[in-house]
Amino acid sequence: MLGESLGAALQTLERPGLAIIYSSALVPPDLKVTVLPRAGEAAEQAREILEPHSLALHPVAPGLYAVVRANLPRPAPQVAPALSRLERAPARESDPPPMSDVVVEGTREAGEGSDVSTAQLLDRAQINAQPGLRDDAFRSAARVPGITMNGLSAAPHVRGGGEDEVLALLDGFPIRQPYHLSGYQSVFSVIDPQLLSSMDVFTGGFPARFGGRMSGVFDMRLPDRYGASTRGLGMSFFNASARGSDVISGIDGWDWLGMGRIGTLGLVLDAVAPEVAEPSYGDFVGRLRWLSSADSEIALYVLGARDSLDIDNEDRTEHARVDSRSLYAWLRGEHHWDDGAQLTVWFGNTSLTSSRVGESDDPLISFGRLYDSRAASIWDLRARYALPLGLTQELQLGGEWSAGSAHYDYNSHVEFSPEIAALFGKPQTLSKRFVESPQVHEAHFFASHRWDVTPTLTTEMGFRLERDSGFGFDPHAMLDPRLAVKWAFRPHTQMRVQWGRFHQSDEVNELRVQEGMTAFDRPQRSDHLILGLDHQLENGVGLRAEAFSKRQLDPRVRFENLFDRLAILPELEPDHVRVAPDSSELRGVELSAERRGHPISWWASYTWAQALDDIDSVEVPRSWDQRHAVTLGTSYQRGRWDAALVGTAHSGWPITDLITTANGAVLDTRSGDRVPTYFSVDMRVRYHWFLERSDLAVAFELTNALDRNNSCCRELTARLNPDGTSSFGTRQVDSLPLLPSVSVQWSR
Repeated sequence: MLGESLGAALQTLERPGLAIIYSSALVPPDLKVTVLPRAGEAAEQAREILEPHSLALHPVAPGLYAVVRANLPRPAPQVAPALSRLERAPARESDPPPMSDVVVEGTREAGEGSDVSTAQLLDRAQINAQPGLRDDAFRSAARVPGITMNGLSAAPHVRGGGEDEVLALLDGFPIRQPYHLSGYQSVFSVIDPQLLSSMDVFTGGFPARFGGRMSGVFDMRLPDRYGASTRGLGMSFFNASARGSDVISGIDGWDWLGMGRIGTLGLVLDAVAPEVAEPSYGDFVGRLRWLSSADSEIALYVLGARDSLDIDNEDRTEHARVDSRSLYAWLRGEHHWDDGAQLTVWFGNTSLTSSRVGESDDPLISFGRLYDSRAASIWDLRARYALPLGLTQELQLGGEWSAGSAHYDYNSHVEFSPEIAALFGKPQTLSKRFVESPQVHEAHFFASHRWDVTPTLTTEMGFRLERDSGFGFDPHAMLDPRLAVKWAFRPHTQMRVQWGRFHQSDEVNELRVQEGMTAFDRPQRSDHLILGLDHQLENGVGLRAEAFSKRQLDPRVRFENLFDRLAILPELEPDHVRVAPDSSELRGVELSAERRGHPISWWASYTWAQALDDIDSVEVPRSWDQRHAVTLGTSYQRGRWDAALVGTAHSGWPITDLITTANGAVLDTRSGDRVPTYFSVDMRVRYHWFLERSDLAVAFELTNALDRNNSCCRELTARLNPDGTSSFGTRQVDSLPLLPSVSVQWSR
């Protein structure tokens, strides 16, 4: 906890029966913990870490405390490096305004100062306030403007980018396959939000320390407080879980944290819809940590996940079994020096395996089968060094090296009916066979310099130099410059300008053999320009406006289905097509407002955006383009009750029409139509029993509470005519229907 952001430390101390609210004026993002708490009770620990900053904890209601200015004389300000782990709060010239709500700011690890680049910091309360399909860290990010999901999948599109363009980190280590059922729609993430203390969500223009992906970053963090003694059990329609953390008795400086989940959705489906699917999944996270001193720590992390799915489509013309396993094990070491410098090192291994076996059989359309087996192992060595230069500057240097090897065994064969082959311009028979063991090596270096030029003007300049080599492409050296400027031209208003170049190369587990690709594709490049304005009203409402432009001059080829985006075996479908843009333009404007308070908090956002591909000099919307999106959400907490309600609406996604003529069916203009507007309301109501030393909570939730038929896409249909010919058409495919859920959580 020592050296950690004071706000983050207060969040980790929260537990059932102890909620802490505070003003960002009293607890700014750069305020650090300067003492190690000795008390056993969480409330007393909070008082201990607040006292050096002349702050106190004031009871507001049963179980609710507010951070206020203590009625004590303020000690003289400490003269110390700006980024020291023992940093104290600077003296304030005047009292802050009355207590308001937390301003969402970009954050960094302890000892790194605040980011100039924009991030949405989701703390534990915000992550868990999102109703609907809970137990999923990534779905909680859907409240952030610019993030798009298709309703079924937890994999996000960030500001028009692809689902594979997001970097997921857990305490700084890359989680390359962060989803369960990654072979079919990536329905859940492998990280339970109950385990996180916070998550930084970057939707563009991220700092130079992040690389490898070109659209967004989900930087997740486990609780950092040493020796927190917690236990928890949970059961819902989706999983059963157990978690805990504690010191290791009899060994000074050691503590542990762990959580395991087993999926229960298969049991629910067996009871209510036994013929739909048979999913099975589970995951676990563990951390063993040694604090060798107040300035050094070493931690061993283990994250594992497994899942399997047997699934048929509605007409029983398609069946598949999908299996996957992932295991991450890494060491993380951190040391702080008295001058404020900090070194963090990661070393670990990622092991990924997956398989798909399936068959499609519709006599009027196609017959096909496939076998797809993959295994990959990736070693990572990463280091980051932050050095304060006086009181107003910071230099950060780092490097990342990875070596990956994989084995692919893919075999597919599909035969289309003559009419279907002619309709989609495909050969009647298509076979793919690939067996290979490629390797990929990556070496990245980055540097950045942050400078508080004046009390109101901060700049951050940096670059990444990346060199990647692998199977099928020559070594590439790529330079990514980054620049961010933040100007607080008024006490509660700041303006931001960000520009940067971002490259993305395929990792060894990302060879698209299912598309007939027998070598890794060239690196992609995206240039980001972001203009932002933040303003904090006196009543605690935080306002934000951002305009962004992302230019991809030579995007790589991708493959997608024109009609059915929920196809079980997409590459066996006749509407599976190749998309080869000459360039892409992703642009938009985002407006958002948020107020956090007690007993009611709320948030709202509106986004106008375009995701366009230039194909043969014609602008074509991407299949996930949504021009307008609105989100309204509120949460309520008083006494033993809490509730949340979120409404989401957005323009329907583009779709390609199938037109029936006298001469048969023909394809209309690509993405020339749109499915109807999407609208969904999710809600949760929860009641707590505060026991002597623990909390028992029962929650009832509804996903798509209005049971609206939200169309995601269309499915190709065929009918045999009396004269022996075939007629083709499409029918609507809906996203998730009304989904009720009941969950029980016990924690202490």
